[in-house]
Order: sequence, then C-alpha cells, then structure tokens
Amino acid sequence: MFKQVLNKLKILLSDPTENEAVDTTLPLAIRDAIINVATIDNPEQRQLADWNFFLAKYELAVVGYITYANFLEPQQQCNFGDIYHGLYKELKDNKKAAEWYRKAAEEGNISAMCKFARLLSLGKGVETNLEDAFIWFEKAALLSDHDAAFEICECYIHGKGVDKNPQKAMEWYLKLAEMDNYTAMYDIATLYYNGQGVEQDFAIAAEWLQKAAAHNEINALVLIAEMYRLGQHFEQDDKKAFKLFEKAANAGSITAMNEVGRLYEIGECVKQNYKHAFGWFRHTAQLGNIYGMNKVSEFYYHGLAVNQDFNQSYTWCMKAAEAGDGTAMFNLAEHYELGRGVRKDLTKAKEWYLKAEKAGVTDPEQRAKNI
Repeated sequence: MFKQVLNKLKILLSDPTENEAVDTTLPLAIRDAIINVATIDNPEQRQLADWNFFLAKYELAVVGYITYANFLEPQQQCNFGDIYHGLYKELKDNKKAAEWYRKAAEEGNISAMCKFARLLSLGKGVETNLEDAFIWFEKAALLSDHDAAFEICECYIHGKGVDKNPQKAMEWYLKLAEMDNYTAMYDIATLYYNGQGVEQDFAIAAEWLQKAAAHNEINALVLIAEMYRLGQHFEQDDKKAFKLFEKAANAGSITAMNEVGRLYEIGECVKQNYKHAFGWFRHTAQLGNIYGMNKVSEFYYHGLAVNQDFNQSYTWCMKAAEAGDGTAMFNLAEHYELGRGVRKDLTKAKEWYLKAEKAGVTDPEQRAKNI
C-alpha cells in the first residue's frame, strides 16, 4: 500500500492546486493520505496501521490512520492521539491529540479518558479545565483504571477540580490497596504518618508500610528505616535503620542513597567514613540529583575523601546551580568572588549572589552589595 500511495502522490503533485492546503514539510505519503481520506472502510489496512504503530513505525501508521480516519475504532483513535501527542515528532500537535483522545474517550476508551484528562489539567491542546479533568479521571477510575484512581486521590488531596477531601482520597487509596496496589499502600501509610486527613498514627502507618515493603516498594523501606532511626512505633535501632536505608539504596532509591551517604558523612547509625559517603553522593550526582551534586562539590572543595580540587568543585557546583538550586548559586558566586576553580570575576559573582537571593537563599544580597 505504501508504494501505491507514493505513486498516487506523484500524479497529484503534478497539479499543485490539488494539495496547496497540505503542509508541504510532511512526508509525501502522509500528504497523499490527507488528500485521499477513504470513504470505504478497509479493516485489514487499519489493522496494518495498528501493527506499524506497535512496531514504532509511526510514519506508516499515520498513513493508515489518516486514510481511514472516518472508521477508526476507539483504541485506534487513542493511538492516533498518541502519535499527535509526540510519538511522531513531525506531527506533534497537542490540539489534534486532544481531539482524538476526546473522541476515543467518548466512545469508552479508558486510556484515552486519562490522557484527555491530563491535557485538560495541563491546558495542553485545550483550555485548562480542572473540573472536566476530574470528571474524566473519575470515569476512568470507576472503570478500575489504577492511574486514574491515583489522579483522583491527588485531586481530592490538593483540591484540583474538586473540593479538598482527604477522606475521599483515603477511600480511593483503600480501593487500590484492596487490589494489591503497593504504591497505594505506601500512600496510605504516608497519610497516617503525616496525619494528613486522618489522625496521625505511627502504628497504622507502619502496618501499611510493611505491606508495601513486602511488595518491594522501596519508598516504604526508606520510611520504615527512618522510623527505626527516630524510634517511631519501632524501638529505636540505628543498625536496623542503616541496613534498611542501604537495602533501599541498593534497590535504586536516590533518597536512600543520599541518606546512606549522609549517615556515613556524619557518623550516625554507622561508623564515619568519608570515602563511602563520597561514593554514594557521586553516584546520585551522576544520576542528576542536585543534593548529590552539591555534596560532591563540597567534598572536592574541602578535600574530604578526595584530593582538594577547586576545579571539580566548581564544575559540580555549576551543574547544581544551572539546575536551579539556590544553595549552589550562592556557592558558585563564592567561587567567582574568590577565584576558586574559575577565573575571578566579581561581575559574575554578583549575578549569582542575586540569583541565589531570588531563589530564596538568605544573605547573598548583602554579599552582592559588598562586592
């Protein structure tokens, strides 16, 4: 079919008036499909478009979906929405994505309901409408979509498109937990741990955390570790706390990695070891974590576990500052002011002090004035 479409297009292109309204930057086959939308359905060709979609051959999928646009089934409409939403960058168009998601949602496609609701909540391709977004999330959630149910919980907790109602959020979390959703178990635990919408209760929080941890929810491990460290519900136990933090870190939790690094740095729960601390901080820094970047910069600046190296300190400080961290902005200004790791530049120092002040860091404005 693809070659046939191209041959048809060669004929059409001989008369430019036939396709003057079509975007000439699009691939030829897609332009041809736009011009020649089918008036008779061909299920086999629609299925071929689906196959190309799942094989990530989006240009071929687009040709099929556009050609048989009047006959697409709800899932195909949703797929077409995905293509417009960015899967095929040459056709990225949030407005058209919203149109296709809405069509699919109105015909009962659960995935499209969620995707259309997200566009409504973000104002992408459509005007922002949190109330309508909530309605579509709720429709999908009532059809047992877990992602939509989590969105409903967020809406009730933060009052997005509906009045704040932590109790309603808890009801939805409990429904998810009953379906063995361990992320929901963790969320229930955090509500009880923080006393958000319910009376604070460390015992109930611990019960839900242990259920979530049994499903390898690493965030639950981190919070259980913290409870052992602080003696909340569990008997205070530094060794147990550190082992759990370490287990979560080895399982991929960046929060836990930084905490293990911090504990090694200050010698809490474990014998002080700057080398181990630096190793964990460097790992999170390489993963793009701002806290890790700041710690690596600090270790190089003071020569902790590594040779003092102002150049490396400046490099990591700059990365964190460019990522928007106020503390890093302040430290970067100091690098420029003192000429450590970079050529002394009081103009740039002042600029970064003022950026740090705007980012909410105290003191930099006075430092800037003194330059």
